[in-house]
Amino acid sequence: MKKDEAPRPDTLDDADDAAADCGPSAEGILRCLQMLADEAATLGLPRTLDALYRAQAACADETSDGLVTQRPAGARLH
Repeated sequence: MKKDEAPRPDTLDDADDAAADCGPSAEGILRCLQMLADEAATLGLPRTLDALYRAQAACADETSDGLVTQRPAGARLH
């Protein structure tokens, strides 16, 4: 296994158990968008960062649980 590969389940039963925890959810999408925004801020990609924040806002608007998104501490858009 390479360093950056995730460990694979030993049996199909293990894979099914892991898949049950990986269902789609607005919270999961927002978490992924936030991780991407953190990377965009680190890499200094202001247009990508802005687009990710707009995607986060759109996703949050569509959820009923009112999740709040935050910009990374060092993020600057200019």
